[in-house]
Amino acid sequence: MKKATKLFVALALFACTLLTTSCALFDRLGELVGPKNQWKVYEYVYTSGEQKIVLDCWMLYTENEYNGKTFYYTAKDTDAKTKYEFVNGLNLFIVPNVGKTKDANGSIGDAALKELIGSVLDDSVVIKPFTNGEDAKMNTAGDDLSAAATEKTFKMGYITWAVIYNSISTKSGTPPFLGQGLASDTIYKEMDFSNIKDFSFKKLMAVWAYNKLDKYLEENN
Repeated sequence: MKKATKLFVALALFACTLLTTSCALFDRLGELVGPKNQWKVYEYVYTSGEQKIVLDCWMLYTENEYNGKTFYYTAKDTDAKTKYEFVNGLNLFIVPNVGKTKDANGSIGDAALKELIGSVLDDSVVIKPFTNGEDAKMNTAGDDLSAAATEKTFKMGYITWAVIYNSISTKSGTPPFLGQGLASDTIYKEMDFSNIKDFSFKKLMAVWAYNKLDKYLEENN
């Protein structure tokens, strides 16, 4: 089933749920509309010059109900190990996929790869929380980030998450950075967006349900 039609199917299931009060059906509805407390990942590929960079975008939407594994990271510009506190809303973690980036560019050396992705290649992560009820901005011109491009503000919430989820292709999985305690030798280093060459978070957000979310913004602003 195509992602674009999942929301409509979910609405139909919702109507059935009201009639049947089936717990199993209600659970399936939640998976289709927008799963909570479940890790989802989608692959974001963008072009920098003539080369491609592959990023794994791990997403977790929760409403203060996540009881999974913890995540410790080293905060940028420091050596401090910090426990990440999952926000009530969408928690986004972006991890450079070194292997797939190498494959996408044929033969690329570590020096060139380091210049593309940033000073930290392995065990690095960009952290971006979207708390429910707080404002966030999306560029509405897709990849066109010229002065003519406009931005619209939206509030994160379950409906917004459902729109995003039903407009991108995701897979289930377990992020590689979970379960690392303070005593672990492998602690992910927080990386800034500026470390990734030519990367724009606005472009990434434009991938999120560009047409659907843009219409949703028009109706709710």
